[in-house]
Amino acid sequence: MLDVIVYGDDEVSIKENREIVSLGLGDISYKFKSFDKWDDQLTSIINTNKQKIYIINLETENDNGFNLAKEIRKKHFNDIIILTAKSTRYYNKIFNNRLLIFDYICKNNYYANRLLKTIIDASKLLLNEEVFLFKYNHTIYRIPYKDINYIEKETNIKRCIIHTSDNEYYIVSSINKLLDDLNVCFVRTHQSCIVNINNIKMLDCVNNRIYFDNKEHTSLLTEKAKREIRKIMLGD
Repeated sequence: MLDVIVYGDDEVSIKENREIVSLGLGDISYKFKSFDKWDDQLTSIINTNKQKIYIINLETENDNGFNLAKEIRKKHFNDIIILTAKSTRYYNKIFNNRLLIFDYICKNNYYANRLLKTIIDASKLLLNEEVFLFKYNHTIYRIPYKDINYIEKETNIKRCIIHTSDNEYYIVSSINKLLDDLNVCFVRTHQSCIVNINNIKMLDCVNNRIYFDNKEHTSLLTEKAKREIRKIMLGD
């Protein structure tokens, strides 16, 4: 099931967005939620790992839309962010802040048709979930990327352990080969470790530990990697 989150204080636009989303998603199961302010409930939704589609109006009365988009991207790389406004004047700001948005739609230029197409494209992207396919001991495994927390190399043998949210798997491979095979959500933190940046719950800079959502952690973290991950998490 998809979650579609709309942020804006214009009731007419929210109603229009609801109708367009309903048309674009068709028979796909989804939940539609709208917010006219950035409150604790919205923050709680942002903090969940479930992938979401956000439609954010940049021109609200409190002018929080842009900061909201930054907060979402700071937490998650895979959530779909669609920004809307009456003009194109935000283009440079969006690009300079590296928000990695899915689309920026001007309300004065065929808005309904553009949003409909964007919703259809976004749902196709989310539902065609990327998986890591590998073979070990004559068994083929398919693990969604989003379930992988980190991968560590075992000492003295050419084998790695894939740590997921609820299990462990073995693969005969080098860390370098795995880094090439995985997508951009995975970063190297040590010569013997790769982590999924989307699943990091906490970075303990004092004890040099990375904690994940399932409370598992790794200490395979260099000073350079710690600085890079800190920048990513803070959106610097």
